[in-house]
Amino acid sequence: MKYDEIPRASDELYLYNKQIAKMVTDRVNYSREESMSLRRNVNKWYDLWRGYIRARTQPFRNQVHLPMLFSGIEAGVAIKHGLLFGQSPYVEFVPSGVEDAPQSRRTTALIQQQFEDADLNTKAATILRMGDITGSAPYQWSWRLVKNVRPQRVPLGIADPAMPMGQAYQVITQEMTDFDGPWIEPLDLLDWFPEPGRASVKELRWCIRRYFIDLDDLRQLAAEGLFDADAVEEISTTQMTDEKSSEFENRRTAPGGVRWTTSSVGLIDKYSKPVEILEHHGYVPEELVPADGLRNRLITIGNGVATLRNVGNPIWSGGIPFGLYSPTPDPYSLYGIGKVEPNDKLQATASRLMSQKLDAMDMVIDPMFAYDRLANVATDKLYARAGGLVGGDGPPANWLQAIFPDLRGLQQGTMEIEAIWRWMQHGTGMSEEAIGMTGEVGSDRQTAREFLGKMENVQRRMVREALHAANVILLPLAEAFRAMDSQFLSFPRVLRMLGQSALIDPRTGMPIPPDNEVGLEDVTLRYDMRAASAASLIGRSAKQQNWLLLLQALGPPMANPILNWQSVYRETFRVFEHQHPDEFMMPMSPLQVLAMQMASMTSQMGGEQGGGSEEKGKGKVSGAPGTVNSDIMDQMVSPDQSAELGSLGLQ
Repeated sequence: MKYDEIPRASDELYLYNKQIAKMVTDRVNYSREESMSLRRNVNKWYDLWRGYIRARTQPFRNQVHLPMLFSGIEAGVAIKHGLLFGQSPYVEFVPSGVEDAPQSRRTTALIQQQFEDADLNTKAATILRMGDITGSAPYQWSWRLVKNVRPQRVPLGIADPAMPMGQAYQVITQEMTDFDGPWIEPLDLLDWFPEPGRASVKELRWCIRRYFIDLDDLRQLAAEGLFDADAVEEISTTQMTDEKSSEFENRRTAPGGVRWTTSSVGLIDKYSKPVEILEHHGYVPEELVPADGLRNRLITIGNGVATLRNVGNPIWSGGIPFGLYSPTPDPYSLYGIGKVEPNDKLQATASRLMSQKLDAMDMVIDPMFAYDRLANVATDKLYARAGGLVGGDGPPANWLQAIFPDLRGLQQGTMEIEAIWRWMQHGTGMSEEAIGMTGEVGSDRQTAREFLGKMENVQRRMVREALHAANVILLPLAEAFRAMDSQFLSFPRVLRMLGQSALIDPRTGMPIPPDNEVGLEDVTLRYDMRAASAASLIGRSAKQQNWLLLLQALGPPMANPILNWQSVYRETFRVFEHQHPDEFMMPMSPLQVLAMQMASMTSQMGGEQGGGSEEKGKGKVSGAPGTVNSDIMDQMVSPDQSAELGSLGLQ
């Protein structure tokens, strides 16, 4: 296309909206055509994982499905999900400097609470699973505001013994906010239309998502001011085209291989009024930019004809609110490689061999018979049953003969299935050793070190996939949630979500200034802290063990007055998963802290002055009782003496 072939924006609003709708639908068709081969295979890969067999078979033939891909994918998802979400918080913000430490701890607690509110734990499992099945699992993040009108009971503050609550109350009906915060939603790959020719989500200039909504819900959103009321009225007088109704990706509306979403079941309900929504995020051509001058826009198209919304990007941080997970990314394509694509033919072959093996076993258990039709055999009685009689002319050996198949192929079929499974382990990266099961034939003769070595190799690959998932799911979401909090979240709501931790640092006990201002640094690149996944940080058990060693090295409080022992003890309780250390600690006044420091300094000065006298210095060595390093030396020389100091080195 030449540069001057793009039509200029029309001055008439109705025609301009039609231009915008055509641009979005053209981009959807362009993205769909460029990935048509992939989209045609998505349903097949989904069926192979689920074990849904669509072929029509004869009733006397076995048609079984070996759950090889299912077991490999589910075991891998369990390992990766456990690495990512096995400990809380899922993401920890690491400060760039000491001055940013209190804010980073508050941000960590806030993002963790929002992750739990958005049900990230469950949705991430869906993203990991669909990534292994289809090779690419897109997801979208946004700020969600849900309000509903419903009744509630409000106390009047007047005592009334006759009432159940002990006081009078009234029932009022008003609008309530059910949810107000960041949100994440896994997307179906067939409903996601990215810009072709890009290798990562960060490179996308535009991306379109499709979903379906009922017309009544669309009218309600228009009444709230989200969509244009005239465009909704235009949709209500039209209907979806045949192409959209029949689902261009040939989605099935039958149990088994169907993904039960609104796009499939909504067409079955005769009372539903589905409307196809195309949600465009990203840049538009300069020729179609409206009067506000913003190229980065959010555009919503209904049924491909009506422009419901055309506004600038509502997220101040910019960018496209989409992410993509792939267990094996393609360096030259946006669509990665899953666990089903390299193994789909092996899975089908193994299932076919097992079905043939069962057919042969059926013929052995319940064999066929050949009979002589001239022997006048009663064929209606040729059934194996106790006490049954079958009549015929002449000796039975001459007119009836059992047909047995050649059983040499059974053993060969078993060996081929085992070989196929071993090859599939290379494709999925998952073997029996990874999940603690016995391996192939002969594995009972392997040593324990060999077994652990195989398990470590498999888990190393799963750890690599888990770290990649943390980099493309957890960390982008944490940064996106943080940017949206700077724009939409007020500090009183932060105080309600975190309680005292929003004002007082749980580690130091010192006040944290609230974030009341939103500057440009809040919605662009920020360097005061960075997100780090819990999968890449130190484990819980190792952290507790290292912390105990650190406490022993620090010695008792009197020996190190320069340390803030209140913070040390608070962090000790938090390392051992006690989130509220103030419940265990007695409050100390500044005078008590000063007295402890003075006593420690006096003890040290006395030890130094005693070194000049032979009697006082006799037997005194570095690390002996009464010196700074006494606790460490006691551990090295006499562990029994150090046990008297207590588990934390207290005297």
